[in-house]
Amino acid sequence: MKGIKKINGNSATQVAEQFMVSANAVAEQNRQRGEKYEFVSAANARAVLKKMIQTSMALANPASPNHGMAFNALKNEFDGSRESLNVIENIGSHYLSETHRVASIIAKNSGMAPEAALDSAMNSLAGNPVFDHFGNLNLLAAQLYEEQTFVESFLESGDAFAVPTEGGTGLDKSRFRAPIEQVTGSAKRMNGDINPHNNILDDNNRTQISLFNEFKDAETLDTVFSITQAQRDQALGYEKAVSPALAGFILQNRYFGASIKQVMKLAELDFVFGQDQRANYIPSVGGTYGILSPDIQLQLASWNQAQPVVANYANWNANPTKLIQKIQNFYYEPTSTSGPLDIGVDPSLMYKDIVRLFNLPAQQNVNFTPKSWKLYVPTSWYALAVQYPGTQTGGGQGTFNKQLNEMVLTATQGKIIGNIEILPSSLLNAGASTGFGGTNAYNYMVLVAQGCQQENKPVIMPGQTAVPTIVSENVSAQIMNFRAQYLFGGPMFMHYGGAFIMEFSQAA
Repeated sequence: MKGIKKINGNSATQVAEQFMVSANAVAEQNRQRGEKYEFVSAANARAVLKKMIQTSMALANPASPNHGMAFNALKNEFDGSRESLNVIENIGSHYLSETHRVASIIAKNSGMAPEAALDSAMNSLAGNPVFDHFGNLNLLAAQLYEEQTFVESFLESGDAFAVPTEGGTGLDKSRFRAPIEQVTGSAKRMNGDINPHNNILDDNNRTQISLFNEFKDAETLDTVFSITQAQRDQALGYEKAVSPALAGFILQNRYFGASIKQVMKLAELDFVFGQDQRANYIPSVGGTYGILSPDIQLQLASWNQAQPVVANYANWNANPTKLIQKIQNFYYEPTSTSGPLDIGVDPSLMYKDIVRLFNLPAQQNVNFTPKSWKLYVPTSWYALAVQYPGTQTGGGQGTFNKQLNEMVLTATQGKIIGNIEILPSSLLNAGASTGFGGTNAYNYMVLVAQGCQQENKPVIMPGQTAVPTIVSENVSAQIMNFRAQYLFGGPMFMHYGGAFIMEFSQAA
């Protein structure tokens, strides 16, 4: 492993790089030898840091029984670079004196034995609170925000792409413009067909292709983390505090991953719920809708019947502000519509309702040519999905040999529709927070065709990333702002009828 042989630039950055090189190089060597290894991550950085500090202290202390082992190990990892070793040795020397200083205070004030006081001092120094703050940043981002179920699946399926905006990328409010092909005319012969085949004449009803635009409101999602000069010195200032300096790579490499993840989870909320409570759509003007927005849902008279009818052109034409067809549950009836899906009901009833939902695109018979149909389900679906549906009727008693989840996934064997993928999202649960102070009244299932050819996409997720930037807004106050942005417009329906919703609003 090549060491960093020349110390240039910011010393704090240099120390952080030395630490990462040595820690990950040791891990790689151990991995190749088939031994236990730990690459540095936010989850284990504190433990790895402690080990590295102990190694550097052994390197700086010739009296340590581990001095020779530490010297040889680090010398090999740095290809004998004495300059790199000096940096680690200086760190160890600092920690050696600081640990003994803190240990003597602990022993004096608490009466601890010298060994226990040294261990306590080591934990205190290696567990610097500034380091812990940065080290846990991305863990907090992962724990406190919703999974990116919808956003990730649209990205993976190729149904998310950057589109030009009305007004540019730097505005808080903008509009996405997506061209949609409109074909007119008919495929028929020339009138009378009396002309030679090589004589090109225009027909009165010739085929024409025009492009028009549907608009979807967009907004710039961003997250900002501010750090004062004093905090920066504490975290990165090698001369002032070595332990936070070793944590500098957490600040540089971990923060942006956490902030971008946080931004994308804001996008997840907008994708599902839209930008306001009702989130409407106005043709050719714009809209703030999400895929669950009440104002864009088309509900026909048969929505609560055993065999709901798929919406046709006349239905969509009569309801120009509706984008997604909704049906109600029929066979599966929970005891309460405001809580999790009721697991005390025969799962075969849920299967029948899902068949009703899939019967809509089958009736529609539109050639989306998707890679798969995504069935988004509430997370309370799990308790039903792992159950085996009830006894068969007719030819004697006996249970199905598949769980409900397996039955749904294998429902495509007839090749009438494409493959089914089941994706859970807690944003579909009854009572899930919308991020705008409201809640879902009911549980929902959403069915969308994904991975379609460009011209056949029923729903797309327009988005345009902005490169994360670091700016100093107020030089006099010495404040640095770290910002990550994502220009996002929520879902956009390229064709009517490309998505369906089942609402569990009918109770037993």
